[in-house]
Amino acid sequence: MASLPAEPQTSAAYLAAQVTTFSRATIERRVVASGQAHKIAGHDWRPSHPIVRATLRGMFRTHGRPQAKAAALGREEVVTLLSVCTGSFA
Repeated sequence: MASLPAEPQTSAAYLAAQVTTFSRATIERRVVASGQAHKIAGHDWRPSHPIVRATLRGMFRTHGRPQAKAAALGREEVVTLLSVCTGSFA
């Protein structure tokens, strides 16, 4: 049995099997990597297929958590960082 092109149901099952092991970002990277592998092999594959989209939405609703956002640097931190920089950046 050939691994490519993968059926949407197969892709959805693969992604669902990873939800308790990997973070949302890792799973999203794997979706992109799968799409790239299909593209390189000359196959059409859409992560927006209803089965894949519904699986991801359900996975992240049940097991997901929002990605942590880093706080932006304030003016004081930027000034401090720039004060230790030497040389021209142009």
